Amino acid sequence: MAKLTIAATQTIIDDAEMDAWSNRWSRGSRAEVDRERSGLTLAGAGLDPVTETFGALMPPIDARSQGQYWLNMTRKSSVPTAAVFGMLLVQDPYDRAQSLAAGRLWQRLHLRGAQLGLAMQPLNQIPEIIDRERQLRKPAAMAARIATLLPDQTWRPTFGLRLGYPTRDAAIAPRRALVDAVEA
Repeated sequence: MAKLTIAATQTIIDDAEMDAWSNRWSRGSRAEVDRERSGLTLAGAGLDPVTETFGALMPPIDARSQGQYWLNMTRKSSVPTAAVFGMLLVQDPYDRAQSLAAGRLWQRLHLRGAQLGLAMQPLNQIPEIIDRERQLRKPAAMAARIATLLPDQTWRPTFGLRLGYPTRDAAIAPRRALVDAVEA
């Protein structure tokens, strides 16, 4: 799974359209964080305090540089420091009820992990590439590669993650108010 996660990350940043959409979730300034109340932030990147502080003072980096940084962090930090990799599996990842059930399961796992002192992080590059290949009507290469790791071929990955014991406290991520996230 480690090798496939790195390969999927490389595939995402090599796909200009997918990389651009991915970068829309990055919040480069405090003003963006305060305005959007969601997305990827320096505070949530697991950086040491000095790097985070200097990163916040720097102008935002271009999408290509950001992609290369993400790939390097995946290779040098996210993958090698993971004590455990996991995947949430469903029989049909495009079935809304199954997707919602997987999301609820992730929430429960993440909350329980926090109670137990575990750190957890989504690593969804593999399911994203499976979806992208389907969207572009390409051969299902990533699905075939991950299938070799699954004991039961009737189940498909919908969510990837890593977990272990944290080496430092996690920052609190920005969150939108419920009223801002749900349509009436």
